[in-house]
Amino acid sequence: MGMKQAPTYLFSIDLEDIRFRMQDGDRYAERVPETTHWFLSWLDAQQMKCTFFVVGDVARAYPELIQEIQQRGHEIGCHSNTHKPVTSLSREEFVEDLKNNLKSLQQAGVVNIQGYRAPYFSVNQEVAWMYEVLNDFGFTYSSSVYPATTPFYGWKDFGKGFKMVNNILELPMSIFNVGPKELAIGGGVYFRVLPQSLLLRSFKAKAA
Repeated sequence: MGMKQAPTYLFSIDLEDIRFRMQDGDRYAERVPETTHWFLSWLDAQQMKCTFFVVGDVARAYPELIQEIQQRGHEIGCHSNTHKPVTSLSREEFVEDLKNNLKSLQQAGVVNIQGYRAPYFSVNQEVAWMYEVLNDFGFTYSSSVYPATTPFYGWKDFGKGFKMVNNILELPMSIFNVGPKELAIGGGVYFRVLPQSLLLRSFKAKAA
């Protein structure tokens, strides 16, 4: 009997600065460089590499930080230009947003951009044309779908597994059952607000 394979968890970070979308946001303390360096040190200690999905306005504000992330062996992906949900954009607006995101990352020295993540995991069947656009721009994968129902976004019929859509590999958020609810507790607001005991229990159940 073969040994059971250890579960794999794909870890990524959305690099954004909420101050840029707040009135008088510059009144609040800067946190992006300090927090990013904490994660870089933690990743080094764990001997792990991850993908940083970077918003364009962060790349423009901290180009040296973006260069450092890449130089330390981590992948850089697109996370939109100003963190607007895809469902709020027309196809033409999405193309312009993506161009600006790519331009800002490239000006910061990023090369070989392959991945895209929609703000708020806001891709559903109504904006599935996004995959055609990503393919046109040379992307190979996306992690933009929340495969369950939420009050705001979600694409429950997409399914919980990886799937090719217009030559783009979509890696949807991992969904955990918490009572009657299906929650992506591995990321987003759920990771920040749910108790640690519940997070650990759900991860262990997923790995079993």
